[in-house]
Formats: sequence, C-alpha cells, structure tokens
Amino acid sequence: MSILKLIPTVLTTRASQIFITGIANQIVLSAASFAAGLILIRLTDNTQYGYYVLITSTVPLLAQLQQAFLAPELNRNITHSDTRDRSDLVTSLYKGQRVLLVTILIATLLLVGVLNLDQRLGKSDSLVLLSGTVAATAWLYRDFFRMLQNAYRQPAAVLQSDLLFVTIMVTGVFTAARLVNAAALSALAISAACLASGFLLYRRYTQTTGWSDASSLGLWAKTMKKGVWSALGCAVHWCFSQGYAYLVAAMLSVSALASISATRLTLMPLGLIGVGISSQMLPMSTLWLKNHGARGLAVRLLLFSSALAALGLIYISGLWLCRDWLFQTILKKDFPNRDYLLIAWSATFLVTMIRDQILYIHVAQHRFRILFVLTLVSAIVGLSVCYFAVERHGEIGGPIGLLSGELTYIFGIAMMTMHDFSKERSGKPSAVPSYQP
Repeated sequence: MSILKLIPTVLTTRASQIFITGIANQIVLSAASFAAGLILIRLTDNTQYGYYVLITSTVPLLAQLQQAFLAPELNRNITHSDTRDRSDLVTSLYKGQRVLLVTILIATLLLVGVLNLDQRLGKSDSLVLLSGTVAATAWLYRDFFRMLQNAYRQPAAVLQSDLLFVTIMVTGVFTAARLVNAAALSALAISAACLASGFLLYRRYTQTTGWSDASSLGLWAKTMKKGVWSALGCAVHWCFSQGYAYLVAAMLSVSALASISATRLTLMPLGLIGVGISSQMLPMSTLWLKNHGARGLAVRLLLFSSALAALGLIYISGLWLCRDWLFQTILKKDFPNRDYLLIAWSATFLVTMIRDQILYIHVAQHRFRILFVLTLVSAIVGLSVCYFAVERHGEIGGPIGLLSGELTYIFGIAMMTMHDFSKERSGKPSAVPSYQP
C-alpha cells in the first residue's frame, strides 16, 4: 500500500477518533500549562518560578512512572479479559495505589520534621517540599483514573475531567502568584485541581463499571513486578529528560533555571501535544502491529512522526519571527544567549517529537528490556554532555545535553529496526526478544 493510501485508512478508524480526541485533550492541558507558567513568569521572581519548575517537572514524570508500571498490564487485561477479571485487577490496583500514596505522605512528613529539627531545611524549602509531595500524590490519584478511562477508550470522559482540572489550576495559580510563597501555593492549587478532576473520573467508573470484592494487594504487587523493566526505562528517561534542570540548579543556581525554562516554555505547545499523542499511541500502534506487521507499523510511525516534525517546523518558524515581541512584551523577560537557547530547544523538541513516536515500533512488541538498555546509554551520553556543556557554556548546556541524549536514542531505535528488517528478509527470527504474556 502506498503512503498516500495510508492516510484515509488511518483517518477512518475508531483508533484515529480516539487519537484526535486525545490531541484536543492535550491542547487544553498545553494551553493551561502555558498560561500558568506565563502568570508566574510575569508576577513572581526567578526563585519562586524556579521552584515551580522543579515541582512541575517532577510531578508529571512520577505519573509517567506509574503508567510504566501499570499501563501495559492494565491495557492487556481490559482488552482480553472478562468483566470480572477486569474489575478484580482495577480494584486491586486502586487499593495498592492508596496504600502507596499514604506511605509517601507519611514518609515526607517525617523527613521534613527530621530535617527541620537538625535545621538543615529552611521554612521556605520545607513548604516547597511538602506542597510538592501533596501535589505529586494528588496528581498520581488523578492520573490513575485518566489511565483507566484511556484503557477503556473513553477519551471524552478524560477531556471533561481535564477541563475541570485546568479551570481550578489556572485560577489557583493566578491567585497564588500574588501571594508570598507563590510556588508552594501554586502546588496546592494543582493538588486541589487534581483531586477534583480525579474524583469526577472515580465517580464515573463507579457508576458505569463498579468495584470488585475480590481485590488483593498481591495482584497489585504482581502487576507492579511485570512492569519493572518498563518503569526502569521510564525512570532513566526522566533522568536525562529533566535531569538538566537539577544539574543547572546545582552547578549554577535555581534562578539560572529561569532563562532556560522561560525559553523552553515558548515551545511547550509542541512538547505537550506530543505527550498527548503518545498517551494514545500504544493502543494505535498495537492495532497497526496486529493488522500490518512490524514493517507496516514502522512505516506508519515514520510517516506520522515526519508529519509532526513538519508541523513543528512551521510553529518554530513563526516563533522565531516573533521572538522579540514574545519575550519582551508577553513574557516581560529577556536573557543573554536567548537566541542560542531558542535554537537549541527548537532542535531538541523536533528530535523529541520524532523519538516519541518511533519508539513504539518496539514498545508495541513489549521489548522493554532492550529499550531500557538503550535508554540507559542515552541517559549517560545526555547527562555527560550536559555536565560538561553547562560547565563550559552555562545554562545553554542544558538543552544541548538533552539533544545529544535524544539523538543517541533515535540512532539506537534505527539500528534495532534495521536489524529486525534484515533478519526478516533473511528468514531468521529477530535477536531482540518480544514480550510474551
């Protein structure tokens, strides 16, 4: 089938409808994230904005880690099991999550208490740590039910809850930005938004599906064990996708994060839409793999990632032409090396958009062990380059390190895919093991 013929076949599927709704959903979240960041950039100092960046960089990635543990088995179970088994698993996972979240909150309270007794943590830092932990647990609660509704292929319900989330979050951040300790109060606003939207999805699941009386923490632990390799890969990817922020803060200062984060913020619409697409890509790539095989899956993902990159180039071109107006009038911030930072981040976002799609060539086949190794190598390369680049060039080294890690990952995916295709042509089985449930 030619590439042109692929387009209508993709657009007419049920999966594409889910995918389009997912994009609309992420546009809403992207706009809200941009608005919250813009409010804090304009109304707070660099330190408070830097703390906010640390919180909002960490919390969503903890949700990704939760998804890495639970989503593969949850999607498989909902797709292939009967109603009773699905209910047993979902109830067990929710029970296990509640135990975990309470444990995290108690541990953080004890840690902050000990550090305050030793006078190793100031009042402001304590508030940031506590509010950040509350935001993390509330976000994980909300994300569990978003993940559940996506597994049941109900993106419209997720969109409804996210509209409630962004309304509460933006309103709360706007209020917090005008008060003392804006970062901590913004984290509490995010917490309230997460709890409200999460409860909306909880109520929907309760009314439409219901809970099981046969849940067990053992089933939760078994599911977590199955997701270990996927979660390890996610954790390592977090190190080189967000670790630059901690390196810059440690090697320079927290306020130094303001320049690279403000520049990155201008490109966040691309990044967050990419995240929204990726949240729907696993069921779509699984369907393509089933119907068209590994080669057909690879062709479709390459076509799709190329289209996304082309759209990204259009956005970046417009951003470049308007950069003076955007930074000086809208953000009311300007930085040394601003243009170099914008170029580095633009290249990084383009490469990441491609990477986030083509990795599903192997994710769809559950090749989590080899992907973990590749992610580890990419993280080592990315963080090493980041360290030396920050030391030599300052904050611009952050996106340079991230770009080098992403390029390493794409190179590895390309080598794995070509190796599989060469084995396929020769009639030999792939040396890369596939997942067997």
